[in-house]
Amino acid sequence: MKKCNNQLFATVFFLVILPLSIEAQSYGTALGVRVADGIGITLQQQVVVHGTVEGILSSKSKDLTLNVLYEHHNSLLTRGLNFYAGGGLYKTWLHKDENLIVQPTDPYGISPVIGLELTLAKLNLSADIKPLIRVGGSGGKGFEWRTGVSVRYVLAGRYFKNDNWKFWKKWKKK
Repeated sequence: MKKCNNQLFATVFFLVILPLSIEAQSYGTALGVRVADGIGITLQQQVVVHGTVEGILSSKSKDLTLNVLYEHHNSLLTRGLNFYAGGGLYKTWLHKDENLIVQPTDPYGISPVIGLELTLAKLNLSADIKPLIRVGGSGGKGFEWRTGVSVRYVLAGRYFKNDNWKFWKKWKKK
């Protein structure tokens, strides 16, 4: 019962956070390292005025996990200090244990995220909570709390600086 309550709490919490009003972040592309339960590589790309897509490839023990997340950014005191929330999908490839007769199948599911980030010149620092909620596969836990810290180098500045870009204007009129 406790496992079900944790999943319900996390789902409700992130569904309430997602609709917040959004502001822009201060970079377009950033690449770096994420330290959580294991270590990984993170690439963040601005895709709309107020949002990014982040890919995280991480390793824990001998297992490999890929996350693809969409994140909305909301400025706190300045454009360089942001609160963000979002979510996406994950897939884990489990290391095969030759001692097991029946191998678990690779888990996959949804991964909400909430965090804070600070960008100073070309350095982006972030801390987040990114639980994994398994919807398929037999390996791993049904719900795992994950927290992490990322350090990224800003490769490019913002691509979309305001709502006045061509695609946005056309879409907004409809």
